[in-house]
Amino acid sequence: MPTELLMRSDSPVYAAMLREAGFTVTDGFSRPIAALPAPVRDRQRILVTSGLAGATAEEMALLPALGLVACLGTGFDRVDVAAATARGIVVTH
Repeated sequence: MPTELLMRSDSPVYAAMLREAGFTVTDGFSRPIAALPAPVRDRQRILVTSGLAGATAEEMALLPALGLVACLGTGFDRVDVAAATARGIVVTH
């Protein structure tokens, strides 16, 4: 079963590369995480985001299986690193 990944970037190139690598990519850019159906949110193990979109504690709380937040670009100022760390979620670039 492929790893579920939530993509908060509008880059079709990155999304295509991730799909080719075997990930199931869910669009999290065009709608808020809270708008995704609960069964879809419950399967997301990776959140790919950007420094602009980030990831709040509230958003990460909606993703119970989340284990990794990967930020495109440099910095992760808009990622709640303390909330991620408290849940054992790794934050990286």
